Order: sequence, then structure tokens, then C-alpha cells
Amino acid sequence: LMLSRWTELDLRHLALPQMRELRDKSKETVTLATREGWEFVIIEQCESPEEIRQKMRLWERIPLLNGGATAKAILAFMSAEEVDEIRQQIDGPERSLLDDEERSKIRMRKYAYSRGERVPDGTALSAPILGDDGHVQGALTISGPRFRLTRIRATELSASLIRAAGQISAKLGYGTREPC
Repeated sequence: LMLSRWTELDLRHLALPQMRELRDKSKETVTLATREGWEFVIIEQCESPEEIRQKMRLWERIPLLNGGATAKAILAFMSAEEVDEIRQQIDGPERSLLDDEERSKIRMRKYAYSRGERVPDGTALSAPILGDDGHVQGALTISGPRFRLTRIRATELSASLIRAAGQISAKLGYGTREPC
């Protein structure tokens, strides 16, 4: 499931039109992350035009168990076997990130939401990027300060986020593979 640097650069190129459109609509920072094992890596970012904004470090590796919307979106769309493997390796409060009921809710609404989980006073919503085989490859995330990216605003933006993530997934071949 680890993407090569070449593939990551290609994914960045494929995703930029949707990322810019989402940034322009939301006026918030939009990031693209890929999954690498038990971590995700921020590979592209379109920064908010607002003076107060969230900014991520490109190529930063962040453990999936650190929480936040990006991690939740990726974890929710991982296979049950992969999640069980992680569950067996950890003991403590991090296990709550892998709650089956929460994963199911995220899969049903097609995006994850977090408020102050990973970044104090930050809010984010994130949708998965799926590859041609249906496996989660990463996530597309809108993030901003809590005072501006409220729960109501996040809900308003969710359809645009889901649509953009779906368009990127389609560029990766998701939904185009013939059944066996």
C-alpha cells in the first residue's frame, strides 16, 4: 500500500485541480495525504488565503494513532484485517480511534470530522482517496481554525469534499475496474 515517491508526485499533479477548487470554495487549507503503513504523509497543500490558517509541513509523517480527521478517514476505510492487526499491537486510549461503530459511521457519511483532536483549536474534515483496487490510499482534508470552521460550516462543505475525493479516486481508477 505504500506509494512510491514517483506515484506520490503523480498523485499530487492529479489532485491539484480539485484541491484548488476546494480551497477556493472553503477559504481553508486543503491537504492531500498518502498512507504509508501505520502513518500518513502530507504530500500536497493548498493554503487558505486567510491570515489565520492551519498549515501542515509537507512530507511530515504522522502516526495514524495520533487521531484527527485525516487519520480517522484512513482508518475507517482500511480493511477489518488491517485494523485488527493494529488493535493487537496497541493497548491504551489510542484503541478508541479504532472503534467499529465510529468507523462504520464515518464510512456511511463518507468523511471524518475532528475538533481539536490533533491540533488544539483546529477543526478538520477528511474524505478517503481510494485506489483502483478499492483500498484506501490516503485522504483529502479541509482544515482551519475552530472559530471559522465550525461544525455547521464543516457539514456545509462535506458534499464538496466527498465529491473532490471521489474525483481524485476516479483518476486513480477507482470504480473503473471490471468485476472478476
